[in-house]
Amino acid sequence: MSDHIALIPARKNSKGVKFKNRILFNKTAEFVKKLKFLNNIYVSSDDEKILLQAKKNNFRIHKRKLKYAKDNTSIKSTITNFCLDKKIKNNTTIWLFYLPITNRKKSDFYKIYSMTKKKNFKSLCTFFKADY
Repeated sequence: MSDHIALIPARKNSKGVKFKNRILFNKTAEFVKKLKFLNNIYVSSDDEKILLQAKKNNFRIHKRKLKYAKDNTSIKSTITNFCLDKKIKNNTTIWLFYLPITNRKKSDFYKIYSMTKKKNFKSLCTFFKADY
């Protein structure tokens, strides 16, 4: 059986709204704590204030190198660096939680978790209809 971990990427310098990830962190933190199938919750950040919040929530931290915290850094390279630094096993399922996406339902995540137990996915994306 593979591990299921949450990864919350949270750069310090965000485009547009200054310190947006600091503002949005607690909502995501409270949500992921409700997902009992997760073996661990990690926060990857270059922001000391976010890492402090992660520690207060008993999350594991990944102090992101500045090279992986730039506007043009891909999420793929960020996740690859995280996996190498933390020695994440190949059969681990990583659940990615972007802070600006706040429209989440616990029941949806449990449905997807159930699907992952039946089929072996390499990746899975979910979408919802936007009201604009």
